[in-house]
Amino acid sequence: MNLAQMNAVENLIQLGFSAREAEFLYLVGTHSGVFTMRQFRVYSDVKLGWATIALTRKLAQLNYATRIALNGRDHVYHLSNKTFYRAILTEDSRLRRGMSAGLMRQRLQYMDYIAQNPEANFLTTEGDKREVITLQFGIPEDLLPIQLYTSRTSSSTTTRYFPERFPLFIQETATAIQLGIVYGEDPANSFASFRKFVLANRVFLDQIPDLYFVYVSASARRRCLAMTLLSSLFGESHAVRNPDLLRYFTLLRKFDYNQQHTFTEDDLAFWKHAAKRYDQPKYEPLYAEFCGQISLPAVSSASPQRTFDCTTFIPTTTLLDGIGAE
Repeated sequence: MNLAQMNAVENLIQLGFSAREAEFLYLVGTHSGVFTMRQFRVYSDVKLGWATIALTRKLAQLNYATRIALNGRDHVYHLSNKTFYRAILTEDSRLRRGMSAGLMRQRLQYMDYIAQNPEANFLTTEGDKREVITLQFGIPEDLLPIQLYTSRTSSSTTTRYFPERFPLFIQETATAIQLGIVYGEDPANSFASFRKFVLANRVFLDQIPDLYFVYVSASARRRCLAMTLLSSLFGESHAVRNPDLLRYFTLLRKFDYNQQHTFTEDDLAFWKHAAKRYDQPKYEPLYAEFCGQISLPAVSSASPQRTFDCTTFIPTTTLLDGIGAE
């Protein structure tokens, strides 16, 4: 966390929240505005019981959240109190406002991913995203996703960066620093909405030196379509030159020949991390080429200038059931 993020979390702790509660609520307040108690339990690695009861009571006492019925049994909590957003230093956040059921479903999907990846280094504010992407990744500011908002009372306009509010995070591999992007559209929409998003931001996405794209959907068909679309646009000619992938293939070949006893401690640590990413059917042809079993000229002649990885994530929150205020 940077200094501003730590200050925001500390403000919540001073209001009576535990450190874990404060960290979670800060991520909700900067990414989605809505969450479920199941997501809090997953993030905090606690079981149903006192931990969720305590958080519910604190939110009720401070009047920070509106409770919304989900499928008549579970609940969504919307952090709608301006005082809360003032505490986390984002007083003018649009997340505190009401939102459509579709937008709520989309943002709950984001929180499913965030809750299951508590150690990820998420970029939380618009300023954080602009600074890291332009300075660390060297991408010109005029290529960043934007939307212009016109004032209702005057002719002035406001530029908002990353208006879709998809989560961004930084992760370090053995050879590179990747920019991770998490995206999943409202499942009630057609897949064309995701295709439109990708094409509209294609120039920006193609400028990222080391891109890790996570597509979120409960639909196996959509996940397959997304992987095909993303790989065709960004990944076909780059994957084999990914140093991490090459290292994984080297270790995998040793494993196939029962030589895992030659792994160093560093190899074992890398293997545990890389297997989660690369043990997928789409990499099998590349591994076959690596072992000399087949020839893939288009892949072999790939440019080494950038790396691209994409994966999918299955949300667990009930998204298609009715959502309504209590």
